[in-house]
Amino acid sequence: MPLIVHTPESQSKPLYAMFDTGANIAAINRKISDDLCLPTHRLYIDLGVFGSIDQSAKVLTSFYISNLDFSVTVEITRSIVTQFITTEKN
Repeated sequence: MPLIVHTPESQSKPLYAMFDTGANIAAINRKISDDLCLPTHRLYIDLGVFGSIDQSAKVLTSFYISNLDFSVTVEITRSIVTQFITTEKN
């Protein structure tokens, strides 16, 4: 779906996005995040896997998405910033 990713400071980038109606997280590619200079922060989470606990750091950011004529805008908060968007580890 074509849309525009933008910041409150009016930096923007048109792109195509994939929406998964069953997803409970949002993700953005690291290059897009870097191109828009999105502020990030790290969240450390403990993952319990087969009786052991693994601590993982996730980089998060927030941004806005709009349709091409800006008639609809949605704020995306706590989106994972990742190099590759896969079902493994993200």
